[in-house]
Amino acid sequence: MLQFAAKFPVTKSAGEASEHRLIRNAKDGDHDAFQQLFSLYERDLASFIARRTSTAWVDDLLQETRLATWTGLAQFREGTRIRSWLFAIAYHKCCDHLRRSRRQPEPLLLVDTVTASECGIQNAEARHFVNQALNSLPDDAREILELYYFGELTLKEISLLLERNLSTVKTQFYRAHSLVSNLLVAECDGGPTSRVVGQGVNR
Repeated sequence: MLQFAAKFPVTKSAGEASEHRLIRNAKDGDHDAFQQLFSLYERDLASFIARRTSTAWVDDLLQETRLATWTGLAQFREGTRIRSWLFAIAYHKCCDHLRRSRRQPEPLLLVDTVTASECGIQNAEARHFVNQALNSLPDDAREILELYYFGELTLKEISLLLERNLSTVKTQFYRAHSLVSNLLVAECDGGPTSRVVGQGVNR
């Protein structure tokens, strides 16, 4: 995670600059600033953890992530994308939990990124055929989609986090993405594609 945090300087927006001020204050021991910063991502982190493990473990793993973030503040480098850093920590906590329990991650529900109005189908139907496609994916490919869509990490960041060659990550991503996208397009009967088809695949 330290390498991950060190290699991704970003150009900060006004919001990101504000977050970096919070993290600087937190590094100086301001726990209120830390709580304010963590709360900005807490909901997304909880959803991510639930998808990787199960809802039963969200509170415990979210607390582990919060503690690891607090204790790791001194190692955070200015200019790192905060969201990516936090999701990297949460990802490792999920992996630790799954290793301890010898469980496989829960199937990813990319249908959560699709709205019925875009696709012209009911959410329950969408959930069924999206899951069919996802369940056919190898775990490593499904993992990449999860980090990309729910963690909002770039492919380069995923490559570093998973310690895989970037070309391999790109190949796995586009193959998995194509499978799910084609299914959605087919089920939409040639209608407008969903966000999962067109959403930022150049990251």
